[in-house]
Amino acid sequence: APSTTAVNLGTERTAIGISAAANHTCVVLDNGQAKCWGRNTFGQLGLGDIDNRGDASGEMGENLPAIFLGSGRTATAIATGLYHTCAILDNNTVKCWGDNEYGQLGQGDQRNRGGQSSDMANLNAINVGSGQFVSSISIGELHTCAVLTSTNIKCWGLGNTGQLGYGDTATRGNSTNQMGDNLPQVDLDGIVATATPTPVETLTPTQTRTPSKTYTRSLTPSRSRTPTKSRTRTVTPIGGVKEVVAVSTGGEHACAILANDTVVCWGHNDFGQLGYDNIINRGALQDEMGSNLAAVNLGLGRTANALALGYNHTCALLDDNTVKCWGNNDYGQLGYGDDLARGNKPDDMANLQPVNLGTGRTAIAIAAGYSYTCAILDNKQVKCWGTNSFGELGLGDVRIRGNLPEQMGDNLPYVDLGSGHTAKLIRTGSATCVLLNDDTVKCWGYNGDGDLGLGNINHRGDNPNEMGDDLPSIDFGTRRVQTIAVGGDSGCALFDSGAVTCWGYNLLGQLGQGDSNSRGDNSDEMGAKLLNIDLGSGHTAKAISIFYHACAILDDDSLKCWGGNYLGQLGYGDTSDRGDVGGEMGDDLPTVNLGNDLTAKSVSVGSEFTCAILNTNNLKCWGDNTYGQLGYNDTYTRGTRNEHMSKYLPPISFGVILTSTPTNTPTKTNTPTKTATSTKSNTATKTATSTKSNTRTQTPTSTKSNTKTATGTKTSTLTKTTTLTKTNTKTTTSTKTTTSTKTTTSTMTATGTSTP
Repeated sequence: APSTTAVNLGTERTAIGISAAANHTCVVLDNGQAKCWGRNTFGQLGLGDIDNRGDASGEMGENLPAIFLGSGRTATAIATGLYHTCAILDNNTVKCWGDNEYGQLGQGDQRNRGGQSSDMANLNAINVGSGQFVSSISIGELHTCAVLTSTNIKCWGLGNTGQLGYGDTATRGNSTNQMGDNLPQVDLDGIVATATPTPVETLTPTQTRTPSKTYTRSLTPSRSRTPTKSRTRTVTPIGGVKEVVAVSTGGEHACAILANDTVVCWGHNDFGQLGYDNIINRGALQDEMGSNLAAVNLGLGRTANALALGYNHTCALLDDNTVKCWGNNDYGQLGYGDDLARGNKPDDMANLQPVNLGTGRTAIAIAAGYSYTCAILDNKQVKCWGTNSFGELGLGDVRIRGNLPEQMGDNLPYVDLGSGHTAKLIRTGSATCVLLNDDTVKCWGYNGDGDLGLGNINHRGDNPNEMGDDLPSIDFGTRRVQTIAVGGDSGCALFDSGAVTCWGYNLLGQLGQGDSNSRGDNSDEMGAKLLNIDLGSGHTAKAISIFYHACAILDDDSLKCWGGNYLGQLGYGDTSDRGDVGGEMGDDLPTVNLGNDLTAKSVSVGSEFTCAILNTNNLKCWGDNTYGQLGYNDTYTRGTRNEHMSKYLPPISFGVILTSTPTNTPTKTNTPTKTATSTKSNTATKTATSTKSNTRTQTPTSTKSNTKTATGTKTSTLTKTTTLTKTNTKTTTSTKTTTSTKTTTSTMTATGTSTP
């Protein structure tokens, strides 16, 4: 029988008005307060964050805050659109919050409201014209209409199919001078509207925003890799944009090596990970990119050969084969024998010393995991430092390295790769993987999802006798590995034949097998049973990058991406995941439209965004843009609609690069309280709180929960609805007792079922 339980609105509270959209619901209570619950990706609940409400116990009733509508203000009516909400207040004004990509909030810009703590307190009533007030309101998917007290109608937002009623397809409300008296009335009776709008952008029809699967923004371990640095520059860059020769993406920031070997970084900067001696984000506001984006100060005369980005830290392999790191350092991941961040205060970068790798030792390759760093040294051996909760440092224990002076240099042990083995390539995510001198692959660290490709879920490297000859290489059958990619909880191998296969976590289809079943966590899933990904008839791959989505450059230099796509990170003009159900890969998987005659030379996948270097040596990025990590001087997500990609997606401007860092103005406080409650949500969570005891239970119920907790706490929540319960609990005693709890509770959610 259907449930008859009443929604808990608070003690003795009742509703006098209600509105329900596709994924969220709002009410006006009997005391004039407004409350909303459900999906909150764009701040449509008006609570100053982007956390869903109502999907977990203890979130409704008295625990569900009322929306702040202004001092002393109450609501008389409320309306919900797909991703935005509007309320008529007791003084007959209107306030709207949530998604504002097309000006549907009526604020004369495209900035979302309601998702940040100060948004509602600073939210202005919409200007509908001199002396005009609102008597009723109705919201479409991406536009808003109001009946005024004069009985006239005004509409604003997306107008691509004439839905605003102005006899054109112009969008209104997304630029200054489009609201108020400049916004015309809809002509219902043959009388010419009172104002003629300035022509504004005309858009081609957009697809409906109905993601087949929704999930929360995940702030779990970021991918990092040493990018291939191609220096073939045969094409003149278009638009005067500076040439890019390498790009690397982290959790929410990106860095590039330019043609003159200087480094520039943009995006989130709460720990100084951009290397500009402050904590000011770059790329989210006007005039922060182009010539205003300075080169990172790597030291007098120093340039970069390679970059590696962790979630909140950055490392560069310099031209003299030394390594410098900056950003967050909670676990000693910078390798300076302390836990002090670098790059977040004046003169940090000018005084930044190379990491001590040992007497006479230099590096030939680097990789950065979530909160740790690894390097291949000039003797082809590997050293790693930073967090070590699951043995990701490969030293047979769970002790942090790099946060005390006596832990680095000659005192930092080499990773035992096995008899006669040296490393050619290293990649890091939640686990660490190396391509060895005999073209075999060994991985160690976290293994809750088969990350290590060993057919079980036992972590490696956290106990004695698990490394060296005791650590098996991954079984790929007769295939020979050319290169590897690691990100999040998944790994991929690109073989010398151009075929690609992936293993590990697969909730969103990032393994490209047409399902959401992880691979490598059961004994019968590797070897010949680990299938190559279908890239399309006759197609092979030249490069691969993975996190919670994956992208491959094919033999014809086209780009294909699959996996999670909630924020358009696949670049297909929609928000549908690919690769998690049948019929989505191979010839059914389109190539990413980069623009006429534009192809990809290099690709790097961040947590929820993607960057590609083009054949013109320009850089384009798409997906999540919360902190300006796409580099377009705004925070608008790109890739969720057709008009975001192709010729409409410009190359990032790097202009004329300055030779020194800009003057520090630490007055722009981006408070680095990184309690990453930035969950762009929905249902399903992968909890990564970890404690070690590889208890594994198989039940026909669906919750996949990996809990990773260590002292110093890397907690990522992600829950998976499939018919498999895996519990990896790993309690460790890391010698780091700091209360820098980095509880990155990001919830990644997918509605959709899969059968193992």
